[in-house]
Amino acid sequence: MASELKQLSRAPPPGVACYPRSEGSLTQLEAVLQGPQGTVYEGGCFRVCLDIPARYPFEPPAVRFITPVYHPNIDVGGRVCLDILNLKPKARAARAGAV
Repeated sequence: MASELKQLSRAPPPGVACYPRSEGSLTQLEAVLQGPQGTVYEGGCFRVCLDIPARYPFEPPAVRFITPVYHPNIDVGGRVCLDILNLKPKARAARAGAV
């Protein structure tokens, strides 16, 4: 994680800033995302919390929007709600084979 955070601070993707929530923490991060051009979110600035699990990168981070945002895949608590993110590996493979 340390090298990934260093890379993000040196050459962040356009419209993205990411930093530790507390000094020295590599597992509790905060990001600021600019709304993409050409969308209803354009011009917006959205804060997001990321909690990196001990099994990262084999387990995805928990992501929660701090900034209130209206989107069909974001619940009232700011959590991303997509069934595909919660599937077990076998279920994901079976679903991919059915497509």
